Amino acid sequence: MPWIILVLINPWIEEFYWRGLLMDHTKSWSSWLSIVFTSLLLAGNHIAFVINSEVNRGFEVVISIFIKGVVWAIVYRRTKSLG
Repeated sequence: MPWIILVLINPWIEEFYWRGLLMDHTKSWSSWLSIVFTSLLLAGNHIAFVINSEVNRGFEVVISIFIKGVVWAIVYRRTKSLG
């Protein structure tokens, strides 16, 4: 049951934090600096999961999380919406 709750709630919390709070906090920065900074923090935050996971091991997982972070940050910058 805890894993189901984590899977259902965590993405919403992550988007609110990484996109909502951090992107808004860095909106006075250049767009690309803000996007790269928040995406690097997102990828860095997931390193613990990559290290402790049996399935999702490897540096390529961190790179893919960074790329996804960049894509979603660009979408957020353009739409100004988390939804």
